[in-house]
Amino acid sequence: ADIRIKALGPNHVEVAASYEGMGIACEHVGKLSEALELYKKCVAINVKELGPTHGDVGRTYNNMGTLCCRQKRYAEGMAMFEKCVAIKIGAVGDSHLDLATLYWNMGNVCLVQEKRVEALEQFRKCVEIEKQNLGDEHPAVAKSYQNMADLHVELAQYDEALTLYQQSLDIKIKMQGEGHEEDVAAVYSVMASVYAKQDKTEKALEMQKKSAAAAFSGKTTGVPCS
Repeated sequence: ADIRIKALGPNHVEVAASYEGMGIACEHVGKLSEALELYKKCVAINVKELGPTHGDVGRTYNNMGTLCCRQKRYAEGMAMFEKCVAIKIGAVGDSHLDLATLYWNMGNVCLVQEKRVEALEQFRKCVEIEKQNLGDEHPAVAKSYQNMADLHVELAQYDEALTLYQQSLDIKIKMQGEGHEEDVAAVYSVMASVYAKQDKTEKALEMQKKSAAAAFSGKTTGVPCS
């Protein structure tokens, strides 16, 4: 960075790039405080030279958000992620797939803080974007449904959880011919436990039987008859 500063001046975007690269290197070896200071220098230059809504600024905010969360400074991390989201929406619109990843990460930050309701809101944003970009029956959508359902169970919102598990299951069943029988069995098993929590014994037994049948199907797939 010192050489570039002498050659280009302290506010050149190439100097900012050097700071960012050094920050990433520091982060990789666990020097988080030093990394954050370098990211701050990078973003200060890029805001001045490129403007506050440039993609490079958004990328550095994302790096800073991840780093702050690693330091358990969750409020600061979320603030950085929100700045990144705002820049991304301004650049590519509010339905770009990159935003799904950002919302997913923000949801996980909420989860670490046991803010389950806020996490669900972020995951809902994520799955809506996934559906728009990947289609309603993509494996990523099924995964999102299942994770959201798990959260509803933790909140004792069992009917909402079962609806989402069923939506995840519908996708997985259509994928069953691609070796997803164990995934199907797992969802049936979780649904059985939710019905048990509701004291719906017959439904719980029905789900357990379906789980066993799906698991057996997966084990016998491709096994030749003797």
